[in-house]
Amino acid sequence: AQLDRFFLKVSLGYPTADEENIILDTLRGSHPIDHLDACTDPETVVQFQHKMRDIHVSDVLRDYIVRLTQGTRGHSSVQLGASPRGSLALYRAAQALAGLAGRDYVEPDDIQEVAVPVLAHRLMLRPEQELRGTTGQRVIEELVQQVPVDL
Repeated sequence: AQLDRFFLKVSLGYPTADEENIILDTLRGSHPIDHLDACTDPETVVQFQHKMRDIHVSDVLRDYIVRLTQGTRGHSSVQLGASPRGSLALYRAAQALAGLAGRDYVEPDDIQEVAVPVLAHRLMLRPEQELRGTTGQRVIEELVQQVPVDL
């Protein structure tokens, strides 16, 4: 239930040994974050948030989002699927991705691109499926392949 409150989950992986040595060497004195200047202010962030919410999501794509999320609830590997909070997060993330791409409308690819980081961590898999190596990521990737967009 707690993971459902996180908007999305992104895994960066681990650095290579060479990269980790560079990190240690670079940060042996001070950390760059200690010397960062603000690049914006809270009011501007709120303005961007409101602007992203104006990005158009067609009824067809809204339905697609709902069908993807509901698909998690009926999937054979899933004990507890994504909640309506997951649908809303997928909707908002697709809007944000479209906005970052300079568009004022969402495309199916926007939804599909953010589906895993938005939904995978929200699933509680059946224990036997976890033992078989099934992951939330795999379930969402499967649903993206199976659930038609219906344009």
